[in-house]
Amino acid sequence: MTAVTVEREQLVRGELPPICVVTGGPADGTVTCRLESLPTWTWILLLFGVVPFLVALLFAQERIEGQVPVVREVVTRFHLLRKRAALLAAGAFLALIVAIPGPTIPALVVSAGVMATALATGLWARWRFIHGRPVGDRRVRLSGVHPDFAAAVRAATPEHPAG
Repeated sequence: MTAVTVEREQLVRGELPPICVVTGGPADGTVTCRLESLPTWTWILLLFGVVPFLVALLFAQERIEGQVPVVREVVTRFHLLRKRAALLAAGAFLALIVAIPGPTIPALVVSAGVMATALATGLWARWRFIHGRPVGDRRVRLSGVHPDFAAAVRAATPEHPAG
């Protein structure tokens, strides 16, 4: 997995090199990328219960929204995946409704399986592009990017630290 550090303002304004973060090819557009970062200290709160962790999650999570360059094919694939997740979720809901009047074990198992598939597909669609976390107040470390994108970022900013 390749990672690169970019200026937060470049990410927010969409001023990154026009190389696709997924394929490494010449990008023909941008897509909004929502990065969420949770400080590692918050995970210790799970030892005290779910509620303290959720409260910390609510207040300590940092969200950054920016524009990353992609090729049209990636955007199309992403939207198709999101539609599939929505259809699976609708199917899971219908399977659950059908299973409620006569809750048999096979019907409940099928319903649970469809729901789990919908959830996994939706989560994969959400986190499919890249991951990021703040590095100080002015930078963001993007991971899971294509090596050609990382090289283009480094070439565009010679004073850029390695990584």
